[in-house]
Amino acid sequence: MAHRGEILGALYTILLGNPRRGQKSPTAAPTRFKEWWDLVGSAIEYAAAQLVDLVKSEVEWCVADPPPQASRPVQISFKSMFLEGENEDEETTGLAAFLTMLRARWWGREFKASAVASDIEPEGFTPTDEARELRAALERAAGKVLRPVSAATVTWCLKKLADALPRSEPRRSPSNATTTARLATLSGS
Repeated sequence: MAHRGEILGALYTILLGNPRRGQKSPTAAPTRFKEWWDLVGSAIEYAAAQLVDLVKSEVEWCVADPPPQASRPVQISFKSMFLEGENEDEETTGLAAFLTMLRARWWGREFKASAVASDIEPEGFTPTDEARELRAALERAAGKVLRPVSAATVTWCLKKLADALPRSEPRRSPSNATTTARLATLSGS
């Protein structure tokens, strides 16, 4: 609380320094939070760009040493940040759906990536609606389209998903396409 006035002053300076405030017809806001971006987001993006340019110029003209990598200013794009968050939400939803389907199919039993691949794309048969849903959930969770579906691609996806899950026991890394996995381990139960 001791520096509250200084912090608020700096924030007001950033907001008032935003060139969008003086534009008669500013460009459309790039995020779905139009009013927030117009007032706050664009000001922060502009201030960050100014700081990046300032540091670059100071280093270029030998007025200052380059800052350490960890404290170098960077451009900010709220559009990119929001899109990354939406992609993560889609992967989380896909993971939840995929784990629910695996739990229903193999509850308490071990299964192999080759069995999951066979369920998704049965050899010589047309995939069922359930198989298409399983594939769609796995692809959403992995953030990647599976072409072709094989034990190797399913193993890759399962490893990626298992590595992303928090757990209290040591991780076991799959070593080949026939690696078994316990659904209880994948779902954290």
